[in-house]
Amino acid sequence: MLGVVLGLASIAGQLVGGLLIGADVLGSGWRPVFWINVPIGLATMLLAAAWLPESTADQARRLDLRGAAVLSVALFLVTFPLIQGHQAGWPGWAWACLAASVPCLAAFVILERRIAARGGAPLVRISLFRARSFAVGILLVLVIYTVVTSYYLVLSLSLQDGLGMSALQAGLVYTPAAATFFVFSLIAGRLVPVHGRRVLEIGALVLVLGYAATAVLLVSGAPFTPEVVIPTLMLQSAGGGLLITPSLGAVLSRIDPGDAGVASGVLSTAQQVGGALGVAVIGVVYFAALDQTGAPAHGLAMASFATLTAAVLAVVLVYLLPRHGTAPRNMRDGATLVNTAGDDR
Repeated sequence: MLGVVLGLASIAGQLVGGLLIGADVLGSGWRPVFWINVPIGLATMLLAAAWLPESTADQARRLDLRGAAVLSVALFLVTFPLIQGHQAGWPGWAWACLAASVPCLAAFVILERRIAARGGAPLVRISLFRARSFAVGILLVLVIYTVVTSYYLVLSLSLQDGLGMSALQAGLVYTPAAATFFVFSLIAGRLVPVHGRRVLEIGALVLVLGYAATAVLLVSGAPFTPEVVIPTLMLQSAGGGLLITPSLGAVLSRIDPGDAGVASGVLSTAQQVGGALGVAVIGVVYFAALDQTGAPAHGLAMASFATLTAAVLAVVLVYLLPRHGTAPRNMRDGATLVNTAGDDR
């Protein structure tokens, strides 16, 4: 259910954003796309207080402030130059930041291992990555969210700049894709307990076909119209529904319940970092192609090839997952989840 909600929101958010901008409430323009988070946040707080039961650990753990600080610096050194580097003309400081991120990430790993060796509570338990299902699954989630967020951004830009669509009209183009994703996400929930990793394999391959179809059509001279791109978007969403939804389970299915909180935190971080990196990297490809030709359709075609590359990497990662890592037998029959991290066949 979480996978359905997250994936559907990534697509449906484009439509909601178009509605908010198109409404132009009190002449506010694009600002409501940020304001909308205020009532959502307040509603979430009230609903959490009313419906979520309290849950605390038997032994309270102190927050790893040093680990949080080092990891924040490392992620900043990666994402900031990627986001700002193109616009700034790739100055020396951008490359220096990227280079500095490597030892910073290494320092984070060393710090977390030392804290764990002393019996402390590290921000990230590095030993979790010994389980192939978790290590490969985290990379898979990172790649998936790199693709999803960035591609819909450049597509929106292409529809508005290339076809002169309003934000609302561009958002409506996503509606068939959102419906397709929702349906195939529900289908994935039914199929994964029976067929396991094979569902993810098919989803990843269909995702590749979807991005390839968009790229080939635009490069071959097909007109850049909603009628051309909507079917390929639906193909992408069909693959995404079969892949994105169960990928979360692929990460967490073999994690000891005692490590569920830490593992979920790493998973959420991978989603956010993937989205930020995707916008930065695919944005660089899109605007570089746009600078060359001035044609948004060409920029979208090159961005499609870039996301196609990431989708191919997702296929490879899916095949590296343990064969039964997405649906352990102890979950298929409803039994209590036990630690099977040592069995990564």
